[in-house]
Amino acid sequence: MNVADTTPPTITCPGDRQLQCGASTDPSNTGSATGSDNCPAAVTITHTDAATPAGCSGAGIDRTWKATDGCGNTATCVQHITFVDTTPPTITCPANRQLEGGASTEPSNTGSATGSDNCPAAVTITHTDASTPAGCSGVQGIDRTWKATDGCGNTATCVQHITFVDTTPPTITCPSDVTARGQCSGNNVVTYPAPTASDNCPAQVTVTCSPASGSAFPVGQTTVTCTAVDGCGNRAQCTFTVTVSSPACAKLTPTATTCSDFTGGTAGDLTRICYGVKAGQINNTAPGVFFYYTKVKAPAAGTFTVNIDQTVTASFSIPFFSVQQGQVTLYDASCNKIGQGTETSPGQASVTVSGAAANQVFVIGVKYSTSSVVGTSLPSGPRPTAHYDFQTRIGTQVVDSDADGLNLTNCVGSSLSAIGASGTEPSAGGSPASELDGLELYRPEPNPFDHSTRLAYAVGATGERVDIRVYDLAGRLVRTLISESQDQGVHVASWDGRRDDGTKVTNAIYFVRVAIGDRLRMIRVAYLQ
Repeated sequence: MNVADTTPPTITCPGDRQLQCGASTDPSNTGSATGSDNCPAAVTITHTDAATPAGCSGAGIDRTWKATDGCGNTATCVQHITFVDTTPPTITCPANRQLEGGASTEPSNTGSATGSDNCPAAVTITHTDASTPAGCSGVQGIDRTWKATDGCGNTATCVQHITFVDTTPPTITCPSDVTARGQCSGNNVVTYPAPTASDNCPAQVTVTCSPASGSAFPVGQTTVTCTAVDGCGNRAQCTFTVTVSSPACAKLTPTATTCSDFTGGTAGDLTRICYGVKAGQINNTAPGVFFYYTKVKAPAAGTFTVNIDQTVTASFSIPFFSVQQGQVTLYDASCNKIGQGTETSPGQASVTVSGAAANQVFVIGVKYSTSSVVGTSLPSGPRPTAHYDFQTRIGTQVVDSDADGLNLTNCVGSSLSAIGASGTEPSAGGSPASELDGLELYRPEPNPFDHSTRLAYAVGATGERVDIRVYDLAGRLVRTLISESQDQGVHVASWDGRRDDGTKVTNAIYFVRVAIGDRLRMIRVAYLQ
């Protein structure tokens, strides 16, 4: 008898499973189906897998188990295997960074975190920044928190520390070199513009200079060093020079000036010597003499020599003003005469000081004569001007000078104030140069005269009092020509032979009394008609 088997076996599926991503899906981990049959032949168990739609953790598995008996009858069941993700991703931070001030903090410069996960979904990397206290650079640091997020929202973080350091020196720019004139007081205070400085970090840059602006500088050249220091102690320097020229405290003065006038600040300032011309040559000068006063300090205790240098700038050949013999005088600070110097060469003077204490003050007065230029031939054309400068020198160091020197000039034409017969000034411009050429100072022309005579005179300093009067032989006042303060220069007074009341004088000898400052001249004139 044959027995047929048409009944399927029975099959029992393992339970559905939830696995962590990465867990094994082998039946040894997830379980296997079991089967039985009504026939004694063995039942074979097999399975096939089919992917299910992916979730945040990836695709699941529908595992179909199949039981086959000995006669080929089959039975199936399905085990559902799904994946869950409760495990955070792993994250690796970039290394901590130290940046120079001004450097970029972008991740492209400082690095980015990396992340991975046990599930196949992509891991997203983000970051947030929080400031940390600034250090010496003045730049706040950054605590950068990196965050890795997997497909199921699990997160992991790490912190990258970004700090700022400053090893770069600041930049500093000094002002241009400075020149200044020395002060007569000797307190040569010089101020100069502040240097400019900047740094790659925001911390304040401190700038100091030595010697500081507003300090007293010696005569000569001094190097000023300026230093910029940033917040981290980095330093940069620049230099410039301050040059203090010798003070222009000496003074060229009219001849009546004393040492005490000079030290007391009341000395007049002579800036012009006038000359007259006859036959193409200088034939007279006014004033005829003048002084150069200067104050010096002994550079050290002992003996030292002071030189008084005279220079001339002219477009023609002309000599120096000569030093009057014996008129190089050394005074102490109280203007007591204590010594005498010499003329070492035409127009140049020297004084040797002995037994001086360091920084002891002395005054030197040199008297010059302007007659040394009389006889100088002049070029044709406009009357030229020569400029004279005077300076005081100890060794090679110029320690004093007159600020503006003086001009030797033909003081006629528009620079001349001519007084007419009526005693009033003529219109601006005075007498033409052609009318005054050859008129010598303090020598009336013509003399004797029958209509009018002219007298040229020189005022040594602006503001000097001029008083010119005519007297007869009995000493009686005949005419007041001028009685006023006048400007420096050559002037001309005219007398038309009339008294103050307008009546004509008689033929006789008369005396013209010329008083300029404290200088007095008596000049004889003859009126013949």
